[in-house]
Amino acid sequence: MCKQKVAIFLMGMAFVCAGVLSWAETGDDWTIIEGRGLKTIGVGDDTEQALLVLGPPDSVHGGPDLVQLVYKKTHKFHFLVRRKEHKIVEARFDRGYQGRLTNGIGLDAPLSEVLRLYGGANKTVTVSMEDAHHCSQGTDKVLYHALKDGKVAAHKFITTRHGVLFWFDAEGRVSQIVAVPKATE
Repeated sequence: MCKQKVAIFLMGMAFVCAGVLSWAETGDDWTIIEGRGLKTIGVGDDTEQALLVLGPPDSVHGGPDLVQLVYKKTHKFHFLVRRKEHKIVEARFDRGYQGRLTNGIGLDAPLSEVLRLYGGANKTVTVSMEDAHHCSQGTDKVLYHALKDGKVAAHKFITTRHGVLFWFDAEGRVSQIVAVPKATE
């Protein structure tokens, strides 16, 4: 049933793909923008924008509320989309992506450098991987040490006031940068 819904979701937007632009035609560069993603595609945009600029994704998967448009093979990023509104809610940049944030942070940067640039963590917690995924202890400059089988398997630092979160591998190197909506004060 879920695969059928994903297929219907894509078929409903397929008409946009006929006018796909090349990456160069968009005027975009590889810079990651906090709270947005990319200049031409990001948080708050309709999925049609991603399809117009990038064409059909490599794959699509998800559940009843959220779906991922995956462009990992071609661009090393993917988007989390709220299915009902067809709106991008996260732009996720994976290992292999060549761009950097405007402050210079890129994939494989050390945890210590990220914390330095963002003024450190307001709170540091050790939680399960599931709790880290769901930000169970907050989103305002929280550093999560995520446990799997009793050992730290990953770290996550989220600062919604800046509109960004970082996943780190067990060694403390950035493995994913995620543009998220900025918190309103």
